[in-house]
Amino acid sequence: MKLSKSHVLHVLMHLQGLSSFWECHNLRERKVAVGDSLKRSATQRFFDVMEAKETIEFETKNTIGAKTMSKYWQENVRTAESGETISEAFVDACFTVGARLMHNPKTQHMCVMTDSKGNTCFDSIYKYEAVVLAFFMFCMFSFSDCF
Repeated sequence: MKLSKSHVLHVLMHLQGLSSFWECHNLRERKVAVGDSLKRSATQRFFDVMEAKETIEFETKNTIGAKTMSKYWQENVRTAESGETISEAFVDACFTVGARLMHNPKTQHMCVMTDSKGNTCFDSIYKYEAVVLAFFMFCMFSFSDCF
């Protein structure tokens, strides 16, 4: 006697109870919730890229630039459809922000705190970069030198 899929499902439901029937729906809902909460902010993505750069440089014993870093990222990470591509320009923006803003503990703390409270206007690394570059052009020194 060959059992159909629905017979197998009914037997499993009978053995495990009705709660197992709902588990697949709840699993899907949890994945949606996790996806919403795991979306990376620009600040978090900055730290992801910089951590990856440091790790690769440590492992390979070589200094890498934006082009190489973006290549490593694209070869090893499947970016979500809704996620931003970690391109050479994106990595270069991370390097600029890192050198002129995030290297100072006080300005880094300011960025992390506003980001963690969810009230930051910096929803893209390019916005961070624009502010840092504008400040540097007008003041001729790094934003973090003020703190």
